[in-house]
Amino acid sequence: MYVRVPLVVVLASTCGVLNSAACGQSRSMADTQEGPRTRLTVEELKTSGVLRDAPIDNLHLAPAGDSDVALHEMEGTLVVRESSMQASVPDSQLISLDQSHFPGFAVDFFTHEGHLVPTTRDIIRSSGDESHWSFILAPGRVWSEPDDAGRSRAALPFVLVADQFNEVHNGIVTFVFDDERVSSAYFQVTQETAAWNQIDFWGLLPLEYAPGEIKSRDSLIAAYTEELEQQIPVRPWSELETRYGAERVAGFDAGIDSLSISASGLVFDSVIYLQPCRTRHGTFPFCRHMRHAAFSITKPLGAALTLLRLAEKYGEEVFDLRIPDYVAVTAIHDGWEGVTFGDALNMATGVGDNAPERREPNVMHGDEDQPKFFSFLQAPSRKDKLEVCFSYADYPWGPGEIARYNSCNIFLLAAALDSLVRSREGPTADVWDLVVEEVLQPIGVRHAPIMRTIEPDGANGIPIFGYGLYPNVSDIARITRLLQNGGVHDGRQLLHAGKLAEALFRTPIRGLPTGESSQFGEITYHIAFDGMPYQTADGSSWHVPFGTGYGGVHVVLVPNGITTFRFADGNAYGIVSMIRVAEAIRGR
Repeated sequence: MYVRVPLVVVLASTCGVLNSAACGQSRSMADTQEGPRTRLTVEELKTSGVLRDAPIDNLHLAPAGDSDVALHEMEGTLVVRESSMQASVPDSQLISLDQSHFPGFAVDFFTHEGHLVPTTRDIIRSSGDESHWSFILAPGRVWSEPDDAGRSRAALPFVLVADQFNEVHNGIVTFVFDDERVSSAYFQVTQETAAWNQIDFWGLLPLEYAPGEIKSRDSLIAAYTEELEQQIPVRPWSELETRYGAERVAGFDAGIDSLSISASGLVFDSVIYLQPCRTRHGTFPFCRHMRHAAFSITKPLGAALTLLRLAEKYGEEVFDLRIPDYVAVTAIHDGWEGVTFGDALNMATGVGDNAPERREPNVMHGDEDQPKFFSFLQAPSRKDKLEVCFSYADYPWGPGEIARYNSCNIFLLAAALDSLVRSREGPTADVWDLVVEEVLQPIGVRHAPIMRTIEPDGANGIPIFGYGLYPNVSDIARITRLLQNGGVHDGRQLLHAGKLAEALFRTPIRGLPTGESSQFGEITYHIAFDGMPYQTADGSSWHVPFGTGYGGVHVVLVPNGITTFRFADGNAYGIVSMIRVAEAIRGR
């Protein structure tokens, strides 16, 4: 399997805390601990400073003993100041001082029927200037335990994210509270999608609580209630084994170190079948809400999704619009003159530095593993990134002829798409907000955090689109279901049907060669999707669309309607074992 990636780099409201049988796999917390709590007691959480010399099993951040419903409600603002973190760093890695600081924030929360809900789930930048990290919050749980001195207890998941790289570090934070006060908060970060930066963080955070009425609370509760009602069911992998036989679904992650996998599973008949979300310190108790680094999966599920929406909205001709008509080109050559939106999405612009000769067979990867691309990653603003992109040379061939892997192509497309949307919708329009409103929210993806440029005037940046999406498994299920259904949702055509059929290799068009092959034949690239030929057990042929991300991330849209996915960072790649399991379940 080939790699074209940079080398640089819920318990439903009717379920009580104890009623795990009734909640089944819709539970968002790990099973209740047996016996009284021995770790993270009220006394421990009332202290300050370093609590322990290593992370503990995630089970200790879940309900313990005779747990019951929470005794208190929470509504108001939780405040965390930037604080130093304990870190366990492998000998082969180094971290900077700012990476060892937890980001600060002030975020409104409310409780509703046992859930602790933040009012924002977008990327939040640190409120101070010492931390390297931004973060994303997700809903958690509240409950009570008999030994907590009349207080209630809370836990919720979060991820640390960086401005430069599409990495995620998944963690959990927990504390006790009453109507007026909160304890210190213990947190630990024990899993990531970041092959170069595999570090545990943990510690105690001073936590402040300002009770108060939250603006639009009723509408927020209504939206969250609807979100719960529309959740895609999540079932354990063991149900597939029972239903189809363990031997038919074995080997799904063959050859992959299980600890490098954050989430792995498949979507079948509108159900997510999920293997345990493992960490270095036990199973992650909020698997549904765990966010993952998509890396280059952002190209098909972000950039291509956007262009497919605009093709449906404005007409198929958007694929033939020219980049220079929407972005001011500053390159010293005229290589960008005839480059279209479609060329950029295919990474066939005819512009680049590395491998300037034609090859037989063509090898697609060329520019992204070079030092200049690291400058692109570090460049913060739209202007800064465009300067790097326009510094690439002109290849001796024209656009549309040969593919060379470089996310700068996709970023230029992002800038052009942003300009197109502003020209059609008004100067304050935002291309990603349009996709969220017109595609993602209708299909149930209510929150879609994505990396953007950081503008010096504080204005909202543009999505990078070559990388930067932070999906959870429900997001993957919903987006790929839309793709598998031909871009139709509830009878509405959200994506351009013809171009989507091309992207999923449901037409004779196969795209450009990559120079890579599987045992079944040549892998090609078209409209940001890879395509791999595959021969089924009965001798039939498929052409399977898929995406690959740095470190071992895969999303595969098997032609029989099953979607498989794996978020991992062990630098092990391969999708054939995933397709074979999907074939064993449904066949053609």
